[in-house]
Amino acid sequence: MKISIFSLFRDSENYIHKCLSTLDKIRDNSNFEFEYFFYENDSKDKTKFILEDWIQDKNGKIKSETLNAKKFGSTLHPERMILMSEVRNKMLKLGKDSNSDYSVIFDSDVNFDFNIINKFLKHKDLDFSMLTPNIRQDVPCKMGSNSKTSYYDSSILFDSKGMHTMTWSDNPFYEESDRDLFKNLKPIQVTRAFGGFVFLKTKTLLKVKWNSKGESEHFSFCDALRAYGKIYLIPEIQPSVSITQKNWDHENLVIEKQTKLLENSWNRFLLKNNSFSL
Repeated sequence: MKISIFSLFRDSENYIHKCLSTLDKIRDNSNFEFEYFFYENDSKDKTKFILEDWIQDKNGKIKSETLNAKKFGSTLHPERMILMSEVRNKMLKLGKDSNSDYSVIFDSDVNFDFNIINKFLKHKDLDFSMLTPNIRQDVPCKMGSNSKTSYYDSSILFDSKGMHTMTWSDNPFYEESDRDLFKNLKPIQVTRAFGGFVFLKTKTLLKVKWNSKGESEHFSFCDALRAYGKIYLIPEIQPSVSITQKNWDHENLVIEKQTKLLENSWNRFLLKNNSFSL
């Protein structure tokens, strides 16, 4: 089995060694053939040179560019979303001639274990275009659970009905059936998700691309993927990210709204039809 690994890097020196070390462990603890496609831009530290040194004895490509692009940090600023769609497409183009069976796309600041690909492969018989993880952040659940972590990538997660899910929640779903699947670590069909570390069929990945007019670049990506198969969130797969900020000025309003939506499906119906208000 051949697997392609895709990622973006920029000023990643603080965590790149851990990331690359885990990729080495994945290779050393499997019988798979791997190829790597990494895109780097505008780094002021040693990221470019670390990547070039690491890939010397491996099959793959690295592309580095100086775009003089603004550095936004982790925000949903429209200009950043447009930039991210552009650089992700440049990353994907590096693997345009790949003949691999599966592909992984991961965000380089995500923490993951060396067995993560095997965990995804347990679900390879699903009719999927993309499998996404239950990515965790070190922000305690603010929606009634005692969990010390919550689902991270909620801005991009939409359930099978197209309902935007909860943020700062251990279990981000509203529908009882989805919540039960999540609790029991069963795959959940969604319309959109990413989660920092995704698993795809390469032949499908190479048919799509990212686009943005200011919204998240993953919206168009997921919408395109669904033409080739379903998107599933796999609750048992739990990479993580570390968040500096733990509280937000507007969180009480968000929590109040989410609580009312969680109370019953009628409130969610009203929201979907633009009739819901606090």
